[in-house]
Amino acid sequence: VTDTNRKQGYRWNSLNENTGYTETASEGADTLDPSDAPLNLFPGAPTDAHTTTSLGGVASVTASSYGSSITYLPEDRPAAALDGNAQTAWLTNSFVGQIGQW
Repeated sequence: VTDTNRKQGYRWNSLNENTGYTETASEGADTLDPSDAPLNLFPGAPTDAHTTTSLGGVASVTASSYGSSITYLPEDRPAAALDGNAQTAWLTNSFVGQIGQW
């Protein structure tokens, strides 16, 4: 099964790793990231027509950035900090620097 209407960020800078994580229904667009340009595949569709993430056990997971400003790296996603796997971690965007990241 392929989901063609996930609520997610999108970067047009590469041929792969260009789709962001599936966002929650209440999550807004990242207006601070100029390279995040999501594609609205079904304009005019109701908001509940998107596939969204539902978190269990936590209210939310947010971060100032992840991966790089060129690609969305799945292994660097903020949820990796809380997935219970000691082999994964959230990594911030290496191009923006580390100071002030959260």
